[in-house]
Amino acid sequence: MYDDIFKDLNAAQAVLAVLIFREVENERKRPASQSPPPFLPYASHYIAMLIGSDLLKQGGLRFEEVSHDNFQKITKLFSQNVISYHEKAVLKIQEALTTLYGKREISLQQLSATFRRGDLLEELEF
Repeated sequence: MYDDIFKDLNAAQAVLAVLIFREVENERKRPASQSPPPFLPYASHYIAMLIGSDLLKQGGLRFEEVSHDNFQKITKLFSQNVISYHEKAVLKIQEALTTLYGKREISLQQLSATFRRGDLLEELEF
């Protein structure tokens, strides 16, 4: 699948994706919140996708338009708003989980399976 994934990817797009994912992983490993949501260990890829989507919307860009010409602008926007992007993504995931499971408590095994299977992709807007 390498060719499918990296066929039209430029360096600015790859670096931006890595920057977003690093921030998400840092928050997963060392959460700023005293009581992080129980799904946080399973949700890094989803959080990164939601952050990337919101960042591009706020920056007025489509992914295909990210290039060296606007890289500095988009990374500055990201660094200035990373906390709010993360909080918004976590909230969207929590709402999607509530839609899927209701208000009941979800076991860690269910959470793990939910994120592995991709059930949330239908509930989340990217």
